[in-house]
Amino acid sequence: MKVLLLSHFQGAMANWCHEHLKEEICRQHPTRLCGRGYPNYDEEPTASDLEARYQPDVIVSYGWKQWIREVEAPVAMMIVDAYPAMGDISSTVNNYVKFLKTNSVNLLLAFSPQSRDNLLDAGVATRIELLPYSVDTNIYQPIKMEKDIDVLAAFREHPSAYPFRAQIHEMLREMPLVSHCKFVIHRQHINAINRSKIVVHSNNKYGALCWRYFEVLACGGFLLTDKQTGYDCVGLVPGEHFAVYETLDDLEKKIYYYLNHPEERDAIASAGMKFVRENHSMIQRVREFTDIVKENVL
Repeated sequence: MKVLLLSHFQGAMANWCHEHLKEEICRQHPTRLCGRGYPNYDEEPTASDLEARYQPDVIVSYGWKQWIREVEAPVAMMIVDAYPAMGDISSTVNNYVKFLKTNSVNLLLAFSPQSRDNLLDAGVATRIELLPYSVDTNIYQPIKMEKDIDVLAAFREHPSAYPFRAQIHEMLREMPLVSHCKFVIHRQHINAINRSKIVVHSNNKYGALCWRYFEVLACGGFLLTDKQTGYDCVGLVPGEHFAVYETLDDLEKKIYYYLNHPEERDAIASAGMKFVRENHSMIQRVREFTDIVKENVL
């Protein structure tokens, strides 16, 4: 299956997993990456020009903002975040809907059930399939390091979208523990996970799944997160693969509880790592992507 992947280079972003997924598509299929930041990219090419040049079986749009019109190959579009407006963040659902009304897209691949359902509710006629988040298990791995951090909360606060993150950072600074609240990315983030006894996460206002679950668990980290929806769609089980807190008071209690019960903490972390590495690697996810595309548009 020859793939024309329309995107822009995302490896320098804080979240480089987007680029990992594209790299895995390139490993499994003859793929031409076209977009800003990639070699031999022509400024403002049209999708039809690129199709004529590379003759793909399928065109995949991944964050591509330009027109996709007058093409013969089927078009699949990756949907990362499709949510209503959040505070000062504009509606990405509306942005997708506007794009889909004026462009040729045959199949949508949503990374979270929330994004899928939001686009279905918006009346998007294009077929939508779930292609959940995943992780490159050759990059996100357990590393034998001293567990010298009690609690890792290495996230940006951004209160419009994540209302409790600033409060979590403030709470951790007041607790008599070794906490790491500085935002780190890429290899530094992997090392920080492996150095930490507990990794705290706080979801956005919509309680949506994200890369962080899979990154932490793939490294063998013990994840302590607030509740959200969408666990069942990927088989993750609270209490078995990770732990959940209800409120900030509950978070504080569970931090102390799991620090004082290392065997229970390690058992949950081990089960989470095994499950993610066996079921949610990017190798597996791209195989699912291939099956979905072949079944729906080829």
